[in-house]
Amino acid sequence: MNRSLKLLFVLPAYEPAWSLGGVVRCMSNLCRALAGLGHQVTVYTINTDGRGATLNVPCGQAVDQGGVSTFYFPSTFGPGGFFDSRDLVRQLRQTVRRFDLVYASAIWQWLGLSVSAVCARKQVPLVIGTHGSFTKKLRRIKRLRKTLYWHLLQKKSLNRASALHFTTEYERRQSEDLLKNIPNFIVPNGLDCHYFHPLMEIRNHFRERFDIPLEAPLIITVGRPDPKKRIDLLIRSLLPVPEINLLVVGPESGEVTSTWQSLAQELNVARRVFWPGLLEGEDLLAAYAAADIFSLISKDENFGMVVVEAMACGLPILINQEVGLYDELSHEAGVLTAGQDPASISKALKYFLSQGSLWSSWQENCLRLARTVFAHDKVATLMAQAFQDVLLGNRTAACRWDLGSH
Repeated sequence: MNRSLKLLFVLPAYEPAWSLGGVVRCMSNLCRALAGLGHQVTVYTINTDGRGATLNVPCGQAVDQGGVSTFYFPSTFGPGGFFDSRDLVRQLRQTVRRFDLVYASAIWQWLGLSVSAVCARKQVPLVIGTHGSFTKKLRRIKRLRKTLYWHLLQKKSLNRASALHFTTEYERRQSEDLLKNIPNFIVPNGLDCHYFHPLMEIRNHFRERFDIPLEAPLIITVGRPDPKKRIDLLIRSLLPVPEINLLVVGPESGEVTSTWQSLAQELNVARRVFWPGLLEGEDLLAAYAAADIFSLISKDENFGMVVVEAMACGLPILINQEVGLYDELSHEAGVLTAGQDPASISKALKYFLSQGSLWSSWQENCLRLARTVFAHDKVATLMAQAFQDVLLGNRTAACRWDLGSH
């Protein structure tokens, strides 16, 4: 029988350190939703803001963050660091036995090693969230250092865990050469579907604001200016599909964005590519409302939270097989392509244009999937079940357990 759990999350960063990206927001959504289900949720974290300074929060005392009792501790390495906190670890040693289970991230950080050692010594079950830390691309960055760290410290640390948490089958598959012997389960990231929702009534307002033709099919992509996002492929794919316009949401400054903009000029498609800059809050919701399809064709994308955001706003999706969500979705949500070249993306866009009768069903399916699979309360319920499985030795099918040989 399910019961209320006393859960401790040990995280290198937490809200309101929103500048550190999607993991902070996803963990905030999860912790708040677990608290909403009646579980006692506590967070130990470091008081970094992600910009080289500290958060404006008190240290060492509980701060209520949406029903989550959150404790912030100073970084060992100064105000901008989030690799370790000796004060946090001391608190953990003193209090860890008050909790039924500990969930930790900080895979490649000293903090993670300390949490693992404390939980093992105090015999408290530990679940480690990998959050894409073991994808093959990331492991190639500083490869020698990470290889040494793995063999000297990390392997032993992870083997102490009761279970690993992956967010997609893609993430598990990318990690299986190192982590296949450790029991693990899959629970996706969760989204606030009350916040992200269709706003079709403001569709034309956004298009008028940025001089986008009101009737032209518009594809949107959202993300930081990183070569892995492969916006160049989307720009090149526009050449054989003159009907489509492209909306690129993200910071405009920087060398990568300039390179993409120059490519659009060279290919003579610049008039069909719009760069509104970084959009947040209502402006981002308006951008989703203005579009007809969302695309993410990244290289080695662990999850793809913006895909779920777009789906919750009623947008069909176009993603490739290197986006983690590729395995979690079906063609009922839009167009899934195995292609990694402009011709394949162009073909997918032409198919989308030719299937006007399917647009409404794609939209309905995306909304349904967002609300029934990725809504944060659904995800929290599934995560709580995985935690119960760890504590009771069960293996619920919905959690997609892989028992390894641990």
